[in-house]
Amino acid sequence: MSETSGPRASGREEAFGSFTVFMRGYFSTQHLWSTEHFIRLAAELEAAHTGEARFSIRHRSYVLGTGGEAVAFLEAFVDELFQDAANVTKAGPVPGTAVRLGGLSDELVRLMAVYWNSTDEGTVSGHSTFTTRRACSPAARVRTVGASPTRTCRA
Repeated sequence: MSETSGPRASGREEAFGSFTVFMRGYFSTQHLWSTEHFIRLAAELEAAHTGEARFSIRHRSYVLGTGGEAVAFLEAFVDELFQDAANVTKAGPVPGTAVRLGGLSDELVRLMAVYWNSTDEGTVSGHSTFTTRRACSPAARVRTVGASPTRTCRA
């Protein structure tokens, strides 16, 4: 990033005013792209295959990469939603973060922000993270002993 100084810079500021640009890159989108890419590569190998079945380290790598990247996508996506909730509830929220939280109630966003801020920016284990995050959902209900695990939750 460069900065312009001198008479030309001040002339531009007078002509256009000043503004601030915010941009957030979401790592989850890169994981999603990688997932789709590995799926495409595996499908191409499968389509080109003829004859007897045989072991292919390349194919296996694409398939394993697909699974790993899918899991990484899900975890990154959930973390980013919680980060956005924490950012949108700050005194000076990061512009644009509220868009990704569309459809979530203000109370749920507040709970997500409280949780995220209590985790030292998400450094808790995966299992407790998803268990706690599920508890933020208004549809979550504590299962009683002997209750069917497939019963429906009502919001």
